[in-house]
Formats: sequence, C-alpha cells, structure tokens
Amino acid sequence: MRVTDMNPQQLDNAVIADTNECLRKREPYGGMEVRHVKTGREYIVLCTATIEATMTPAVVYGHGDQMWVRPLDEFCDGRFVGR
Repeated sequence: MRVTDMNPQQLDNAVIADTNECLRKREPYGGMEVRHVKTGREYIVLCTATIEATMTPAVVYGHGDQMWVRPLDEFCDGRFVGR
C-alpha cells in the first residue's frame, strides 16, 4: 500500500512498525519518535554520535528542553519502542 493511500491510523501504524524495525537493526535516525517502555515518556532521537573516550556508538535523544546520551546498544535493547 502506498503512503498516499493510507488513512491516518494506517500511516501511524506503519511509522511505528518502521521505527521498531530500525531499532531492531540498531539504526536509529534523527527525528525518530520513541517511547520509553518503563516510564511511557516519549522522546525524539536528535542524532547519533560517538562517545569519544571509548569510541562507543551512541544516540542523542530528548524531550522538551532536556537531552540525554545513551550507548547505542542500550538504546536498542528493548527499552525504547516506536511511538
């Protein structure tokens, strides 16, 4: 089905499925909307980064005026799902 043929609910479900697939593949992207499973709080992925001290891939994400950085492995281990 093409995006232009989807109703709003179908489009939302497709975006959530795509987000979950990207998290499964460990490929988050800027603008991705995610929900923390434990707290239910929603966040937006701002970008990916590297933690310089360890050269560990990381994800920068935020909510409102707050930002956090989490190692990619942690971010994609099931703590976050598509919103």
